Amino acid sequence: MDRLSHNCLVEGAKVATKNINIVAHLDLKEYEDKIIELRKKHPNQGIFVITEGLFSMDSDTIDLVKL
Repeated sequence: MDRLSHNCLVEGAKVATKNINIVAHLDLKEYEDKIIELRKKHPNQGIFVITEGLFSMDSDTIDLVKL
């Protein structure tokens, strides 16, 4: 989950699971590294990536195609 994800996403994730990993805002390399790490530790479990299409407080976006 992106560090600057809206609180409603953060709280929803907390209700759904204890397995939440936070990555630096818009850092595609950190997302990649975290996914590789998690896949190695848990090869048969799903990975759910959470981000926002538009971070309204800063008006910035992640490259969803690269993500």
